[in-house]
Amino acid sequence: MTTYSDDDLHERRESMTDILPGIRDPRAASKRERRETLTRRRELERDPVQGTFDLAHLHETHRRLYQDVWEWAGQIRTVVLDVPASFPHRDRV
Repeated sequence: MTTYSDDDLHERRESMTDILPGIRDPRAASKRERRETLTRRRELERDPVQGTFDLAHLHETHRRLYQDVWEWAGQIRTVVLDVPASFPHRDRV
């Protein structure tokens, strides 16, 4: 399975002006993400990911939900995001 590293994110962010391809406004990006994932969520309700609810199962669920939004959907994140929200560091989850 492919993973994204801190170096990958840093390299892309230096030239990245869009949050999502073609979208610079955070509200528009959030709206698109909600719209795309709603469609995929409905598909998952009809055809759920089969498995044992392990990490591979979680990755496949994430991939299927976000495949139309993020190129890294379903992959392990190795970067610590600086997001203005209250969420524990990945090492504490």
